[in-house]
Amino acid sequence: MTYRIRAEMEGKWWVISSPDVRGANSQARRLHEVEEWGRDAIATVLDVPVDSFDVEVEIVLPAPLRDELEAARAAMAAAIEQQERAAKANREIARELEAYSRAILKDSSPRTAEMVVANVSRGLR
Repeated sequence: MTYRIRAEMEGKWWVISSPDVRGANSQARRLHEVEEWGRDAIATVLDVPVDSFDVEVEIVLPAPLRDELEAARAAMAAAIEQQERAAKANREIARELEAYSRAILKDSSPRTAEMVVANVSRGLR
């Protein structure tokens, strides 16, 4: 059986409740303690061992933090998209540079070819 645990910040405490088990309430000082104390509250109400069931923890963030988290996620998604566009542009430039270099080197001497490759390599650093 899996029971839900809901944790909501109030002041300096995480208030814990279980919508599945009436009266299973607790609190925790730190977020990493929520599962332990929520599990303990459920086990106490049901009079079963704490390891005899699974829990699913839902963290309810205060509105300002939730808004900041959403903004951070949106910024991360935009950054990933921009990085993908930049990588695609770099690949296209590399293909064009390769085609350009081949056209230049087609009828060139080996010495000229070495100089072009050296200049291209320096420009890519």
